[in-house]
Amino acid sequence: MSNTAEALELLNRQTFDAEARKSAGADGEDWLVFLQRRLAANFSIRRANCVTQNRIEMIEFIQGGIPAEREFSEGHTVDVIESIGRPDLAAVTSVIHLAGQTDNFRNTKIFAKQPSDDWICVYWQVQKLA
Repeated sequence: MSNTAEALELLNRQTFDAEARKSAGADGEDWLVFLQRRLAANFSIRRANCVTQNRIEMIEFIQGGIPAEREFSEGHTVDVIESIGRPDLAAVTSVIHLAGQTDNFRNTKIFAKQPSDDWICVYWQVQKLA
């Protein structure tokens, strides 16, 4: 696995931690600070229930809810596609299981590389698997 793929896989896991209001990032940043830094200004998420949220709406949703425990589903890998048409875009897919639910959810995230070489999430889609 390349350094870019490793960095994106780690960032993928950290975004799930932050969504669960856990510290995230290399320095154990507060989840809110992490999301404000790692979600693009024009970020959007399409949740499994088809609700679309922008960055502010997602953060408010997280603040107002009870964090769900997430774990990567057994038998499923995290896939990193390092270049999706442009070298500054990458996709990460993973399958997550939420505690207390029987369903699994495929999460696809699109990351954009910044001039600073940091990656930020520009799009996140959640799909309930049958």
